Amino acid sequence: HSPVLAFNFEGIHHSDLAALIAEQGIALRTGQHCAQPLIDALTISGCLRASFMPYNQLSDIDRLVDAVKFALSL
Repeated sequence: HSPVLAFNFEGIHHSDLAALIAEQGIALRTGQHCAQPLIDALTISGCLRASFMPYNQLSDIDRLVDAVKFALSL
């Protein structure tokens, strides 16, 4: 098993945030992730998903956090 983080931020569409993060060289998935009933229950249009693998380093997580912070600051 590998950890998966699904997230959204109020005030910005998940696809727009994913595009801004992609410009920083970080690939995320965006959409409904085959979880339509949950997405409907949460009354959201979708979310971002970051997946981590055994070869990821803590520095990769730090880079993701920095990229999200930067994208949200624009």
